[in-house]
Amino acid sequence: MQPTNSSILVDMDGTLFNFVDVYKKRLSPHKIGDVTEYDVLETQLKESILKAQLSMNAMLSASFFADENPYDQMVSFVQKLINQYDVWFVTAPIGYYHLKSGINEKRAQIQRLYGQNAAQKMIFTAEKHKVPGQFLIDDHPKIVKMKAEWKPVMVNQAWNTHIPCEIRLDLSNPQIEGL
Repeated sequence: MQPTNSSILVDMDGTLFNFVDVYKKRLSPHKIGDVTEYDVLETQLKESILKAQLSMNAMLSASFFADENPYDQMVSFVQKLINQYDVWFVTAPIGYYHLKSGINEKRAQIQRLYGQNAAQKMIFTAEKHKVPGQFLIDDHPKIVKMKAEWKPVMVNQAWNTHIPCEIRLDLSNPQIEGL
């Protein structure tokens, strides 16, 4: 079972799940500041190595992905897509994150929301541009520059509003014309 050119690909962190609140909560004792850019580590590293290390520790901490809360409207939207299309969840691992824990936490989140069949349709890769599909629904600003078979669908977040993208989704009322 593999995605095809007609599959719809859905990112998880920042698209289906709110990673920012977990991140902020874990950084709050260190008073680091707000998350306004996607590449938090790169931004923090420019300011100080200590901030970058604290940021990395927050993201690598146990149950980081398990503690993410879903965006309710996106959960409903994706369920509608699952009912009509071949939907795959494509998520990038975080650098050297202890992959087994992260994969297990992410798979458990999808299984809890959409069932065992959906949890079997997950791809863990940083090379999303190599996964075939019709659309990739994602919040990462770099998707619009990827050379891929799919069309990018940008989920509106504070860190990507300045990025031009032909198709956008609003978290409060997600819909794609023609789907």
